[in-house]
Amino acid sequence: MRKLSPIILALALSPLVQAEPVSEVSPVGKIDGMVSLPVTGMKAVESNGRIVFMSDSGRFVIDGTLYDAWS
Repeated sequence: MRKLSPIILALALSPLVQAEPVSEVSPVGKIDGMVSLPVTGMKAVESNGRIVFMSDSGRFVIDGTLYDAWS
């Protein structure tokens, strides 16, 4: 019985660690278009009629206006 307890514990906890589907987690949702920016590591992404800025890895999303302070 002692060998079964870690297995039973893992099975009991497995529903608690399941990931949500990507569509519920992503702040961007469906991507309609994407272009690279003259900023290293950034892209402009069109989604549902709005523009957001996303890092190349997809980890960071900026929702707002991006200004070029040098122009």
